[in-house]
Amino acid sequence: MHPVKLGVFASLAAAVLLSGTAVRAQSAQPPSGAAQPAPEAGMVTRRGERPVLEGRASDMAFVAGGEARISAQVADDIFAAGRSLTVQGASADHLIIAGGEMDLAPAAVHDLVAAGGRLRLRSGVVNDDVLATGGEIELAREARILGSVVLTGGRVRIEAPIGGELGVAGGRVELNGPVGHGVRIRAEEIVVGPQARVGGDLVLRGARIEVSPSAVVAGRTVRDVVKPDGGRARHAAVMAALLALGLLLMNGVIAAATPWLVGGVEQRLRSQPWPTLGVGALLLPLTPLAVALLAATVLGAPLAAVLALAYLLAMPLAFAGVSYGIGRLIRERLAKAAAEPRWPARLGWTMLGALLLLIVCIIPYVGWLAWLTALAAGMGGLALLAVRRPAV
Repeated sequence: MHPVKLGVFASLAAAVLLSGTAVRAQSAQPPSGAAQPAPEAGMVTRRGERPVLEGRASDMAFVAGGEARISAQVADDIFAAGRSLTVQGASADHLIIAGGEMDLAPAAVHDLVAAGGRLRLRSGVVNDDVLATGGEIELAREARILGSVVLTGGRVRIEAPIGGELGVAGGRVELNGPVGHGVRIRAEEIVVGPQARVGGDLVLRGARIEVSPSAVVAGRTVRDVVKPDGGRARHAAVMAALLALGLLLMNGVIAAATPWLVGGVEQRLRSQPWPTLGVGALLLPLTPLAVALLAATVLGAPLAAVLALAYLLAMPLAFAGVSYGIGRLIRERLAKAAAEPRWPARLGWTMLGALLLLIVCIIPYVGWLAWLTALAAGMGGLALLAVRRPAV
């Protein structure tokens, strides 16, 4: 997928998650107390914790909820998030989803971007690329992907025909289907089955590699067997875990100690997601530029130092505000509590939001976009909060 499309996806996903809405783009909600109209084609209809996206639409469509079902034909993109997502007979330009359980049989999708616990592409056609990460990923034989595929997961099974290139990183990866171009797999355990057909080079790197004699490879076959270094891996895992725990605690402590700050950032993101994101997107590059210009002058050097310090201090505050917004949205949906949480709950839910944000940010290829989007959203919220502090 084009980087611009990925950037738009990250921005829209942040806005949807933090606003907590499930509406079709450009669709207006009736005023409170007014008669509810019957659902129209292309509209999102909410039914408790089981929202449904159905009908036809020419604009981008959004849906979020506990157990969502998608069967709409959308000329533009579909964005969906939920505990469980079922896609049946849907069509869209780009299908962008995140959830715990995702079961897909799309009719016609140009690109598929997915992140979650378990993803199963059972059937249908993806006319271009697939980018996915999850605990378990399965691309069934009945599905067909005309472009390239990039996957990261704990357990990955690929049987669907792939027209382009294939790149996979995971714990256990099984390839047992045709791939039009080259294949690169890096995993702890790699199994290339008898139905595998590779149109280019097959490059494998892992601790255990098994290639069936019946597999056909048009190019070179490279096997790089890596002996696991248990001590170094454990040390790296411990250091990563300590770093992640420190980041989570830092976000939680900031939220617990400064409710007006994280609450103000969250309010800005809910009420004005696009202006807030836009302000932050401008501040990210312009502030370092201003620091460099000021530092080049004798009189401006002290101001440059102050501005640089403020910029660095604002970054953890920005992430804490976004993490609090994500955590509070989860609290509202799961605990059905809309009131402002007290400091122990504020600390806990902010740490949960920070954990989810951290997981998204370490996803290969798209993680840096998610990181920049979250940082821009938080910095924009802080800037607008500094201009006018909202009541919380």
